Amino acid sequence: MKNIITILLLLSNIGVFGQLNESVVNSYYDTIVHYTEFSQYRWEKDYYEENIKIYVTGDKEDYLMEELNVILDDLNELIYPLTITITDDSLDNNMLLFIGERKDFRKICKEVDKIDSKIRGYGITYGGWRNSIMKSKCFVETKGGNQKFKKHTLREEITQCLGFPNDTHQYENSIFYQGYSITNEFSELDKAIIRKHYSN
Repeated sequence: MKNIITILLLLSNIGVFGQLNESVVNSYYDTIVHYTEFSQYRWEKDYYEENIKIYVTGDKEDYLMEELNVILDDLNELIYPLTITITDDSLDNNMLLFIGERKDFRKICKEVDKIDSKIRGYGITYGGWRNSIMKSKCFVETKGGNQKFKKHTLREEITQCLGFPNDTHQYENSIFYQGYSITNEFSELDKAIIRKHYSN
């Protein structure tokens, strides 16, 4: 029985990787990255003496801070040589992460008024020279929802602040899935488009 399960797992993985051809990656990349005002924006290593430094404020619940470290480890593998670190310096950072209630985030980010009140997370990037992202702010709502959903929202918003502004209903296992999701890891397709965005 164990051998049959192993064979089935191998076959399912082969199916996933077999479908992950260049055409699929390019199509999904276009869907997630293009067709917005901030098309093809990304953090540029050559533009900064420093890397991405996240300052976290608000309700820094232990399980979310632990998850943030997991997310950053995953992303740092995909966007190398760029790296993302957490800083305790509120004046020396280029990404703000607010964890808490929308009403409190609104005090430090007026753009939050422009989004649907049902949205539980929010990320905004500020562009600069040569389509570079200069800074970003993101928000994870802690009022309501379960821990898995909040972890998903955290991963999605941090990732979208790297230059992935769009969501889609195409792939339910993607971190960019537009419907309700508690996915807490990047799909192989997610990894492929993140690497593509930061590879040239």
